[in-house]
Amino acid sequence: MRASKSMRLLAWAILLVTLGFGLRPFNFVSRNDVAYDPVTHGLIFHGKSEQRFYWQRGIAYTKDPIFFASHSPFTIATQLSPNRWPLGLGTILELYDDGLQPPLLLAQWKNDLVVRSRRAEEYQGRPYREMGVSNVFEDGIPTTLAINYDGQKARVFVNGQLAETRSYQLIESGSPITARIVLGNNSTGESPWSGTLSHFSLYNRALSPEEIDSASNSPTLDYRFTE
Repeated sequence: MRASKSMRLLAWAILLVTLGFGLRPFNFVSRNDVAYDPVTHGLIFHGKSEQRFYWQRGIAYTKDPIFFASHSPFTIATQLSPNRWPLGLGTILELYDDGLQPPLLLAQWKNDLVVRSRRAEEYQGRPYREMGVSNVFEDGIPTTLAINYDGQKARVFVNGQLAETRSYQLIESGSPITARIVLGNNSTGESPWSGTLSHFSLYNRALSPEEIDSASNSPTLDYRFTE
């Protein structure tokens, strides 16, 4: 009788530990290879050269969720350099709020940039829509991206030049969302991007590259990976 009770307690303990690891944070799966490169001050994703640097397997994401309102302006700015074409869609950045589709996803497909947004829940049909910008990336060449939304239109700047303007709601939701920002992969680890990310910033207003470079505009989040 005592042995049976002990076994039940042990089984419950194993179950609780398993659930604890499986649900924190959210349901992220650690399938990334992420390394810090002290030479370029960037994060290397799936570069197959991590042995030279301190590295560990895991998902790179913001510690705390960020608040996004569907019609509020914001700007995402990043500096990155792909080191090979992804197999399929390589996720550069994903907003993750535990939904079946991410509210927003920025990805690389061959040398094109893909911007994908989740449809509102009541929409009947494909659960996301997307816009693309052709010939953005070159293998091994650093690229500066800025994607802004002013409440009506989305604009994509590549290396300081306007590459796309479209009436496109980046976050299509009837109510505000809170989401973590995942870098270099999607939240399940199944859509990896390969390259180096050296800078990421988020602003709570729509800015051009010139305005981003201005010292008067401070970001909400600013990751420069200096250590």
